Amino acid sequence: MSITQGQRLVRDYASQFETLLGRLDSYDESMMLNHFIWGLQPELARSVSLQYPKSIAQAVSLAETTELAVKASRRLATKIGSSGAGQKGPTLTNWGRGFWHGGSGRGRGQGGGKMGNFDGR
Repeated sequence: MSITQGQRLVRDYASQFETLLGRLDSYDESMMLNHFIWGLQPELARSVSLQYPKSIAQAVSLAETTELAVKASRRLATKIGSSGAGQKGPTLTNWGRGFWHGGSGRGRGQGGGKMGNFDGR
């Protein structure tokens, strides 16, 4: 009853969890489902529980999918954060400034409006 995911992958945690379940003569599926979910890392547990899985297998699948999505978004955030220098086009530093601050000079404060040379097209 004390098994948790810890720093392991969901797949490793689920494998050990299912191995231990196999050693039991019987168990309450809903109780073990809850035990599996709340043994996940907190972020994963919240995400999986909000999707109301009906079985342990479904909870495992949701947890693995969520784990992959979280890792992918972290990789993307890291990639975006490290590739900002020297690129053409809008970057986070230009967002919310009213007009584009880089490039060829079009629209740079010409015309006196907040939006530079913006003419509504």
